[in-house]
Formats: sequence, C-alpha cells, structure tokens
Amino acid sequence: HEVYSLLQDHRGAMWIATDQGLYHYDGYAFSSYRHPEMVNLSVFGLTNDDQERILCFNLSGQVFRYEAEIDSLELVFQVPDSLLTMTTEVFPLDGNRLFISSQRAFVVEENGAITLLPLPLANWWNPQTCQTDKGEVWMIAMGADSVAVFDGKQLTRQEVKVEGDFNIDSLGNLGMFYAHDSVYVGAQFTENFFVWRNDRFCRVPMLFPKDLDEKMHALHRDQSQRVWWASLDRGIWVFDAKGESQFGSHKVFDRNLFSSFTED
Repeated sequence: HEVYSLLQDHRGAMWIATDQGLYHYDGYAFSSYRHPEMVNLSVFGLTNDDQERILCFNLSGQVFRYEAEIDSLELVFQVPDSLLTMTTEVFPLDGNRLFISSQRAFVVEENGAITLLPLPLANWWNPQTCQTDKGEVWMIAMGADSVAVFDGKQLTRQEVKVEGDFNIDSLGNLGMFYAHDSVYVGAQFTENFFVWRNDRFCRVPMLFPKDLDEKMHALHRDQSQRVWWASLDRGIWVFDAKGESQFGSHKVFDRNLFSSFTED
C-alpha cells in the first residue's frame, strides 16, 4: 500500500489514506473502508469536521465522510468535471458545509448547492492551502503576490511581504500548513521555510551544510518548535528553534520518500 495522509482522531485512533482506500487502526486491529461508487480507490486529504467526522477525497472529485453510527463511508459530494483539477483540496466548514479549492474556490452548502468564490489570486495555478483552528482557509499560489483567507463568509486578500532578500516566485509551492497558532509556507528546491507574523512571512532559520543541494517535500513544526523537514530523496532532517540540527546528525533516515507528518 502507498500511504498519502495520516490523521489521529479525538479517540486516539489512526486514520490512514492509501491507494487502496481508507483504513482505521484502533491500536489493536485495522479496518478497511471503501464505497461501492468509488471511481478511484486512492484517497487523500484526511481531515475532520466540527462533529469529529472523518473526511477524505479522491482524484476523481468524490468527497467521502465516515459515519460512525453506521460504521460506513458515505459519498457526500462529487466535484463537477468543469471545476475539477489534480490539485483539489477539501476543508470542512460549519453547518455541514465544505470549502473546496480546485479549478476554482467554492463552497458546497449543506443541500449540495455550489457557491463560486471570486478568484482570490491573480495566479491560481497549483494553489497551496491550509485550515486554522478557527476554521479559516488560507491559500497561496506559486509566484502570487498575495495570500487569500476565507473566514467562512467572505474571501479577503493580503499582500505578501517577505522578510529579507528573497524571490517570492517559489514561495508556497512546497506547501502551506498550520501548526500551533501559526501559518507556515515552504519554498521548493531551496532550504527556505517561513512563518506568517505581523502581516508578513518571516524566515525560519535552518542551518544546512554549504554544499548541500536538497529538495523539500514536507514540513512540520512540533510542539517543541522543532522543524521536521523531509527531502525528496534523502530522508528526514530535524532542527531546533535556533536552526541547529538535532539527534547528532542532519539525517535521521536516509534515502526514503516521506509524504507527511503527524504528531500525537
């Protein structure tokens, strides 16, 4: 199996999105969940809504939700072909609504109706997204001069300002994520990592050897403010809040591709 996403629910159980459907591990046994109308078994983007229900989606635009009362995976929405791309992201909103970023950004109402949102970014190619604890959805596109924030009711834009001398063209194309009350972005094919503070992105220091030419793939900042950094082909690197490498070495695993991090 290929694993694409991990999520720990409020009971401590693990949910695993794979190329063979959705799996659940309660600490003792695995359970497998599929839906009879699944066009594509590969599922991504594990998240949970305000009722602690698990959601995921596939590249065919089908959005699924796990319903604990019937112990079953339910098909809750199908993204229309006219709005579907390979970079679809799905986030739960209050009132059984969904925010979906794909060909366009739109909201799916509880009755299934679609509300298209105005294009928030001049360059909408391959937008990266994350959702905060408040339910806000943040978006940035590669080379964009602004970030977009949807608060559940309206979409606003904020100009991107970067601390120091840095070309914003690659900002955000590694990914955008939320951890410990902050929004983070990474710049692909560089060792630059930024956090949003005081209306601008500030560089987070990470000290690499001068001769290193690594490519970022996934980022995570843990509760101890350490940065966990996964390269495309050379494993995981870990840095403390000052940018110093941890565990006595820059690499803790070597020559493995890691797609995501989760924290218990």
